[in-house]
Amino acid sequence: MKQLLTSIFLFFCMQPISFGQTSDQTDKLLPMDFKEIFQLAINLQQLQQYYHIDSDTSRRQIVFQFFGNANHNKLNGVIKFGRQVIIMTEDEIKQRQIKSYFVVGDWVCGTNSVRLQLEYPIEGLLVSYMFKKTNGNWAIAHSNLAEH
Repeated sequence: MKQLLTSIFLFFCMQPISFGQTSDQTDKLLPMDFKEIFQLAINLQQLQQYYHIDSDTSRRQIVFQFFGNANHNKLNGVIKFGRQVIIMTEDEIKQRQIKSYFVVGDWVCGTNSVRLQLEYPIEGLLVSYMFKKTNGNWAIAHSNLAEH
């Protein structure tokens, strides 16, 4: 039963990825909101075991692959392993032959909530998050990490 549910979840997650935001929704988020959300995402406790920075030092540089017209300056200040995260296009990742990166998939903004999906292809991971903002602070309300 668990395998069936995982398969169904992965089927829906692997459908064509689209950004669900409109300019009105993302305009409501301040740069600090983006920073907090992405910092929480990469610091998720269950994700730490997949970085393998001791055996592969190139993984110390967190790279995000965005699609579309994303405002990359909104991730300034997101730090992991003492380094600013960087944003690259799919072509840049291929040209530089980067193997360890996160694909920013589903991104849907609501009122004081954000749904985010990150894929970490090098480890075959799909991480889904639901963030909620309460009293001015973002927190992970729910997360699901699935290996495929």
